[in-house]
Amino acid sequence: MKAQPIAASSEGMPLPQNTISIAQMPVSSETMPTADGIYLYGEAPASDRIGTAYMVFELRQSQAVGAFFMPHSSFDCFYGRVSPRALEVTVVNSYDRTAYDYAVALEDSAIASEANVTIEPEFEGFYPIESLSDSNRQILETCKDRYQNAVWQ
Repeated sequence: MKAQPIAASSEGMPLPQNTISIAQMPVSSETMPTADGIYLYGEAPASDRIGTAYMVFELRQSQAVGAFFMPHSSFDCFYGRVSPRALEVTVVNSYDRTAYDYAVALEDSAIASEANVTIEPEFEGFYPIESLSDSNRQILETCKDRYQNAVWQ
């Protein structure tokens, strides 16, 4: 299923398993245009499943602010960018406020175009989820309040 923005742009848990180390990623000067908006992804294709990891974020000009969370649990905010290979972020632990680098790999896709086409991000091991709950919005707003100045001017 192709990811679509859920909406136009306007603590202390295990992170998802489908990740790669930033140090292992090849460096590329290419940029992948991505659609600005709010996105929700889950390790399961349905929202609000206990024990399932999710990420919610807002994307503006390839810069992201969001959170990793599990339903009815804490959440960890992140900020960073979408590169041609991954969502590369700094995650801030909700309990001790330590920060560390983290990446979620983008799925490979064959796209050939001469035009500057906007692409919705698709992540390995994650399913796009179409609807955002009030709880998801509250988590996102909390993280945006704390970290939007780190990526958006």
